[in-house]
Amino acid sequence: MQGKTPIDKLSLLISGRIRVTVDGEFLHYIFPLQFLDSPEWDSLRPTEEGIFQVTLTAETDCQYVAWRRKKLYLLFAKHRFISRLFSVLIGSDIADKLYALNDRVHIGKGFRYDIRLPNFYHVSVAETSRVQSTEKILSSSSRQKLKNVTNCYGQKKEIFS
Repeated sequence: MQGKTPIDKLSLLISGRIRVTVDGEFLHYIFPLQFLDSPEWDSLRPTEEGIFQVTLTAETDCQYVAWRRKKLYLLFAKHRFISRLFSVLIGSDIADKLYALNDRVHIGKGFRYDIRLPNFYHVSVAETSRVQSTEKILSSSSRQKLKNVTNCYGQKKEIFS
């Protein structure tokens, strides 16, 4: 449960479907053979403790397997191969969840962020006020709007639409 349940396990869903929400807002589903708490697991160091930032709700009858954090870390210390295997599986699981969130994010006129591309464009918050003042300067008869767009490398582009 969000803000209450400690992050002390790593769990894998065997069957069923789980709904993930934050403050009542739907994020994504967890399906069989996906981890329930991979982002939380990956966000903490072995010595840190934390609490869930999301709420997980079973939408169907579910079965899952859970491993205690401390026991897993002891196993990983003994068997590096198992540690690497879990690291790859958890990383892949987190990527799948990010792609699920990516499908829900829209900007502008139906454009989507593509988290696979290293230089996706976004309108910076600081530029928004400048864009609005620039649009006022442009004559309404030209029907062109200027947008300042900054990519993740800090490069700026002017786009006319």
